Amino acid sequence: MRLYVIFIFLSCNINNPSLWPNKYMVQYLKLFFFCFFCVLFIACTQKKKQNQTDFMAEGKLIFEQSGCAICHSLNGETMYGPALNSILGKSIHVLRDSIQHSITVDEDYIYRAIKDPDFEKNEAYLSKKMPLPILTDKQIEILSTYIIQLNKH
Repeated sequence: MRLYVIFIFLSCNINNPSLWPNKYMVQYLKLFFFCFFCVLFIACTQKKKQNQTDFMAEGKLIFEQSGCAICHSLNGETMYGPALNSILGKSIHVLRDSIQHSITVDEDYIYRAIKDPDFEKNEAYLSKKMPLPILTDKQIEILSTYIIQLNKH
């Protein structure tokens, strides 16, 4: 409110009281700025949704092009590797440094499993080998986010 008044005083002739803001002008300014910020907020939200859609499309492309789809399904079917559409939140047993650990699959685990598949090996798939990905850190981030988002829908 104070900024509006300061702005109006600076843009008006202070020595001329007829140009000072009246209560209606202040109300119109409040309404204008409210509408402006609403439009700005909606525009930013729409951009975020568009970015998320692009992110999902890019994640799907990486999933298919890097060979993940050969061993992993996204429809619940168990193949050579585990199905990835319902893995988030599952309790699994892994081997880390030859020691068994019971963990719950979370977002960090999905990222680590893609980045370094041998760091924590799921006991259900000990005899199987996941190839080391030739992916950049950004691609791994996109792919892990894609898998996480599939699990949330």
